[in-house]
Amino acid sequence: MLKKKISSKELAQKIGITPANLSILKTGKAKGIRFVTLEKICEVLDCQPGDILEYQREESKDMKKTVYEQVFELVDAMYNSIVEESDFDPEVIKVLMTAGKYLNEKKMPPQVIAAKTVNEIILANMSNKSKLDQINSDRLNQLLMLSRSEGYKWSSVGPTDLRVQF
Repeated sequence: MLKKKISSKELAQKIGITPANLSILKTGKAKGIRFVTLEKICEVLDCQPGDILEYQREESKDMKKTVYEQVFELVDAMYNSIVEESDFDPEVIKVLMTAGKYLNEKKMPPQVIAAKTVNEIILANMSNKSKLDQINSDRLNQLLMLSRSEGYKWSSVGPTDLRVQF
């Protein structure tokens, strides 16, 4: 998608699926894909199926990463990818550092930390000129999905309510 300079929204429109379903495909959460969908993706991106698909053995139950580990890896990856950028919003870096601190202390569920991280980054991006690249936008979407994982119950203030902050 980067090589073709096409956004997720554009690709979803061109292949005839919803952006949400494309996100599921991109994050590897899909259980399968129709050949016709794969064909359309390859046609639009001018690629072969092997360029976008990868076989991965399913991990055994005890080797699967915990929600804490998944949230930590995403926060850490985002932090490492933007901390070197001199013009990146210091508020976003502060949010990621705070999330890392809370994850280390394990004083709140990782789903809450994920939701707070997502919301604070969204607020920072709304009020400042810094924008996330596609990779970090995808990481932010993964954090949002993790905030709703393992049956975590939210009150009327859901994970996307911008009042959910550190």
